[in-house]
Amino acid sequence: MKFNEIIRRVEENPFSAFFYTPSIYTKSKSFLFTDPVEIIFVKNENELNLAFTFLDKYFKKGLFGYCIIDYETGYLFEPKLKNLFDNKDEHKLVSIFIFDKANVKQIASSKIEFEYPETEKFNLSDFHLNTTEKKFYSDLKKIKKHLKEGDTYQVNYTVKGKFNFNGSYPDFIQHLLFNQSAKYTSFINNDSEMIISISPELFFNLSGKKINSKPMKGTYKRGINPKLDLLIMSGLVTGEKTRAENVMITDLIRNDIGRICRYGSVKVPGLFKAEKYESLWQLISSVKGKLNDEVKLSNVIRNIFPCGSVTGAPKIRTMQIIHELEKEKRGIYTGSIGIIKNKEAVFNVAIRTLKIVKGSGKGEVGLGGGIVWDSDPKEEYEETMLKSRFITGSTGYFKLLETILIDNGKPLFLNEHINRIETAANHFLFYFRKKKILKNLDKEISRLNPNKKYKLRLLLEKWGSVETGIKELVQQSGDVKIILSGKRINSGSTFQYFKTTNRQIYDAEHTGYSSQGFMDVLFLNEKNEVAEGAVSNIFICKNGFWFTPPVSSGVLPGIYRNFLLKSMQTVSEAVLTIEDLLQADEIKMVNSVKREVKVDRFYFKENEFKEF
Repeated sequence: MKFNEIIRRVEENPFSAFFYTPSIYTKSKSFLFTDPVEIIFVKNENELNLAFTFLDKYFKKGLFGYCIIDYETGYLFEPKLKNLFDNKDEHKLVSIFIFDKANVKQIASSKIEFEYPETEKFNLSDFHLNTTEKKFYSDLKKIKKHLKEGDTYQVNYTVKGKFNFNGSYPDFIQHLLFNQSAKYTSFINNDSEMIISISPELFFNLSGKKINSKPMKGTYKRGINPKLDLLIMSGLVTGEKTRAENVMITDLIRNDIGRICRYGSVKVPGLFKAEKYESLWQLISSVKGKLNDEVKLSNVIRNIFPCGSVTGAPKIRTMQIIHELEKEKRGIYTGSIGIIKNKEAVFNVAIRTLKIVKGSGKGEVGLGGGIVWDSDPKEEYEETMLKSRFITGSTGYFKLLETILIDNGKPLFLNEHINRIETAANHFLFYFRKKKILKNLDKEISRLNPNKKYKLRLLLEKWGSVETGIKELVQQSGDVKIILSGKRINSGSTFQYFKTTNRQIYDAEHTGYSSQGFMDVLFLNEKNEVAEGAVSNIFICKNGFWFTPPVSSGVLPGIYRNFLLKSMQTVSEAVLTIEDLLQADEIKMVNSVKREVKVDRFYFKENEFKEF
């Protein structure tokens, strides 16, 4: 089923929804809800009690449906917080939708067809926070005072990002999903507004008498290459501040769940686990328990809502502090969106959740983080802005790429190519199916003339689709010349370390210079270090020893480059400059298709060159 068709169906039908789990999660399924048979709205405490009675009945019967719970509903669950409840605007606190099974379509996520539009037909404009940086710092100062006085141990302080939206929802949501994978994603047509929740956090999963929660607290920005990414992940897991934040909230969740579970059944089987997302690492722990016999779904919600990861600890006093500081009601942000199916309930924590008003296109998204005693205000502000990047920042669509030499009917360095694209898929969270890729390659190669050489281009899309293109190689003759580009690459960009289609500067320069007879064009990085060619790695020889730039200079670790580094004792990595190239005894460009090509002339300026 096509993704665009699914989203349009939701967009055209009020009170319909799509719950999506990305294909990267094993055997994932998605659900499309249309035409509810029962709708319940809650605006006050009396309506809430009645609605929960019906919710328990529907859940016990094993019916299908979904539920939206605003953060402020939590005030009604605690006597000490009821004085904070204010719903003069008659806003819907809780919405429950029940469906006939015939109107619930279960879809294997891997079968959903996505598109790569050349032009995205939506516009997001005028993004700004609902507070100033000065007030942000002032509020954190007030939180620090509460922390010092012992009123709280951690406060999840939040602000809202405001924006204007117009255009295509299918394009916009696919854009968001490309930049942010999350298990607990939903797109809901809530009549007067659209809700888009791309939440990575599980509030609770209830199946039979088993309950599971995965509190998320602690965030680090992703590394630009696998080595640095691993170091950053390790720092998140071992960091004193992130561990303190996480264990505090995990303990709060454990206590909340303990109120409704059998004595001794509550366990913490997983503590301080790092989960990877496109732009950041998140620290997650797991809490599990077995419910008491009389506990119903509504009892679970009443006792643990809202999730402690979006309040702080202790929960009641911290919610009072939040109410004093934050400028607006949170609404659905940090509330919960849940699905019930076959006597199982899965509710997310509604973070990374947008609301867009129909007609006006006015949108908002909540952003926040846990504040503890040693929190640095500037770092917290920067982390808040980082969390907004899933809607404000984008690299645009790209695909993973490998170029493979087919010689004598066989692909050379096939394992190395497959391992490299798998590494890239793991880094960027692309759906990678090794067996499918190898099957496609075998099929394409079997059609080729074994007496000829070919270049096979392999492309992997975000959601697992594979493309191949084959071109026969023709022997080239004449002098080999390369030229230095006047443009610089940025060694701080993650795309320097992976082979993808996001290589516009390389393609433009290579196309321009190849038409002038140049084999390749060479790039320096922002520090004037030699990096690489557009289509090959560079090696220079000095006094019988060969040198190639290190990966840290912004270099793709080429397949043939790695082969030479491992197989030749006279080859090593070294930071290189233009002076090193001009003093070299020999230069060669290498890649897995052409292997080694000796350079005859190196043009370091338009009409100035060194001959070898």
